[in-house]
Amino acid sequence: MKRLIALSLALASSTSLVYAAGNESVIGQIGAQNSAAVGQAGGNNKQGTLQIGSKNYAATSQSGALANRTNESGVIQIGRENGAVVGQTGGNNRQGTLQVGVKNSAATSQKGSTTSATKTNTSATAQFGANNGSIVGQTEGNNNQTTLQVGRGNNALTGQTTNKTGGKNDSGVAQFGVGNNAVVSQTSQANTGKSGGNNNSAIVQIGRGNQAATGQDANGGSGKNGVNNNSAVFQAGVENYASTSQVGERSGAATTNGSFTGQFGRNNGSIVGQDGGNNSQGTLQIGARNWSTTGQYATAYGATNDALTLQVGRDNNSVTSQRTTGSAGIPFLFFPGSDGFGGTNSAATVQLGTGNQSITGQDSTGIGAKLLQHSNGVNNNAATLQAGRGNVSTTSQSGVRPIVPAGSVSNDSFTGQFGVQNQALVGQVNGANAQATMQAGVKNVAVTSQSNDPKSLSQNAAATIQIGARNNALTSQVANPLSAGGNGSLIMQVGTDNQAVVGQTGMQSMIGANLQQTVQVGVGNYASISQQSNSVGINNSTVAQFGYKNTAVVSQK
Repeated sequence: MKRLIALSLALASSTSLVYAAGNESVIGQIGAQNSAAVGQAGGNNKQGTLQIGSKNYAATSQSGALANRTNESGVIQIGRENGAVVGQTGGNNRQGTLQVGVKNSAATSQKGSTTSATKTNTSATAQFGANNGSIVGQTEGNNNQTTLQVGRGNNALTGQTTNKTGGKNDSGVAQFGVGNNAVVSQTSQANTGKSGGNNNSAIVQIGRGNQAATGQDANGGSGKNGVNNNSAVFQAGVENYASTSQVGERSGAATTNGSFTGQFGRNNGSIVGQDGGNNSQGTLQIGARNWSTTGQYATAYGATNDALTLQVGRDNNSVTSQRTTGSAGIPFLFFPGSDGFGGTNSAATVQLGTGNQSITGQDSTGIGAKLLQHSNGVNNNAATLQAGRGNVSTTSQSGVRPIVPAGSVSNDSFTGQFGVQNQALVGQVNGANAQATMQAGVKNVAVTSQSNDPKSLSQNAAATIQIGARNNALTSQVANPLSAGGNGSLIMQVGTDNQAVVGQTGMQSMIGANLQQTVQVGVGNYASISQQSNSVGINNSTVAQFGYKNTAVVSQK
């Protein structure tokens, strides 16, 4: 592309038909019914147009370049009924369009910076094939755009803008195949004295009927710098969908939203939305009819959100929503309030097989403080692995955690399911909860719910392992003492038709712990344990069953 532009400009400098006040223009037309219109004003403008074929159209208007600032445009069209429109103002603009084929059209409008000689708009569009279309609009400089389309019926729309305190926008779109669509809109603006972030977008589509839409915004608000948004979408196959939207307004040091979506196969879909910086997302889908939705949110006082989704097979579904926030402390009498910081959310989902479903929601909230010097959110960590058919996993973790410093308390969850029609549901609240569920076999079900009071220093821990067929495990733990309290539960089932139900609770007056272990090996085992302690003391229950049709029921208060 650069060589083509250089060639056109070289022709313009040596054999120009129009020359005035430093403006240079060369037009070469070969064929029938070609038309070209070039208007240049203000000097330091260069333009070259070459058209070969029939019914080609090219119009270029360049105006308003300041001293030592140049508008450059090169348009080459070969084929039939191609059209190109280029408008550039303000200088520091460079544009190149190459079209080969039938009924291609390209429109480029660039408006350069009038205050800086380094903020340039560059645009390159190359189209090969039939019915390709590309529209590019860039303003105020620091915008770079490259579009390459090969095939039939491809469409690409790119809009980029920055102001004098904005960052940089870089966009690259490459489409190969039939009926591909790509839409990219990037904005980087800021208030006076603050800088907008940088937006980087890359879209590569190979196959048929692929669609990708990316919108990125890195505005620096009042007293805040913009974040850096990085987005990459790669789609190969048939009728894949990808939509990515990233925005940023962030105080303090520069932060980044990072997103990668890779889709291979047929009818895959992915939607990613990230806000506020410090968000990282990776989605890889291989197979057919996979779908993934990821939403992440972080405020100026939030920590980080990390989400990874890998789906291989057919009809897999994964939804991940992560939120971390914080707010400034509230003053109280003579003591200033401390800032509350949101924690870190990390989610990883891997699904292999057919018809798997996984939903993960994590929340980490840091609140302002009157007396408490630390009002930080907890850290949430979730990992889900499903292999087989018809697996369902739902994990929800939330945290509002005073007293403890940031990064010291976390919710941890792991769910691994292997086999057919396994289900796992996990809910954890307010930090210091740990859960692990592994299921292998047929029709296993595991439900775990853990909770404690925001003022508690206690911990809930639950582990469930099921191997065999038709196993069921339900665990619910509540520990909300003011101190020195905790619930612990372990259930392991091996065999057929095993069932285990455990309920543990601790009232506000409890100081101590509920402990429970259940091991069942054989056929038709059943165990139900309920423990409650509302006074000083410890409940302890151990059930081990080996053999055939065993039953155990334990209740302690």
